[in-house]
Amino acid sequence: MDADTFLTAGHCTSGADAVAIWFDEDLQDERASGQIAVFAEAIDQDDPSDADVWSYDALTRDNYTDAAFYLHDVGIVDGITLADGVSFDKYGALPTLGYWDEQHETRKKDRDSYTTVGYGLQWAAPPSQGIGRGDQDDWTRLQAGGELIGYRQFGGGKTNDAYVVLTNNANTGGTCFGDSGGPTFIEGTNTVVAVTSFGVNSTCAGTSGVYRIDTADDLSWLGQFVSD
Repeated sequence: MDADTFLTAGHCTSGADAVAIWFDEDLQDERASGQIAVFAEAIDQDDPSDADVWSYDALTRDNYTDAAFYLHDVGIVDGITLADGVSFDKYGALPTLGYWDEQHETRKKDRDSYTTVGYGLQWAAPPSQGIGRGDQDDWTRLQAGGELIGYRQFGGGKTNDAYVVLTNNANTGGTCFGDSGGPTFIEGTNTVVAVTSFGVNSTCAGTSGVYRIDTADDLSWLGQFVSD
């Protein structure tokens, strides 16, 4: 979001003492090796698993709890250190206050479209006749489209201010397990309006939930770390 701040989901920072981040487009070699880098290796620039950035400041939105993660599911990795040779020339931008409320009141044909980015599963298939069918996980950075469906809260009716439901299926694109914390951009812009929070079924189909960051409370909290 700026020179030393990384935006993610609250359930990704909750309980973390330190964070290492890789920005490579393709991480299939790391997947094939079967090795998961420990933090000491990630910050060692002579190690094959060296990370692009890292930090000891993993911060989660106040009032966040794992039991109701979807109500305050935003986190920040602040004060990041950049590895040698890593630099940025463009940053994400925070949304305007009440952006999603305006979209919800806009006719469907006039609404914005979205691009969500993540490294998660491409698809997940349920067991068939008791036999597992497995998942596809290539560890590649993918971009998926999405359209606004509405607001929902678990057991709380169709309208609330916690998160937004986007389309999510093999035809329109969407998110799956492992995409958590990835940004949802207004298509064609660098404005981040949400972060991937959850899916609603075991096959990553139907719809997905993204945590909206356009409320007054979230913008105030994020504004402490993200410079204009």
